[in-house]
Amino acid sequence: MEKCGESVPLILRETERLAGTLAVYTVIDQSELLLSIPAAGSPVDDPDERVP
Repeated sequence: MEKCGESVPLILRETERLAGTLAVYTVIDQSELLLSIPAAGSPVDDPDERVP
């Protein structure tokens, strides 16, 4: 169980780095945990450089 808790800071840090916002943990009915991870933006900012 100790190793499971180590992933929380990793998820928060990497989600903020990639998506610019934090992941959200929500407790539902005191028995379930919902994790919402926002999508990361496109790695290509210039539309002229996009591959079809």
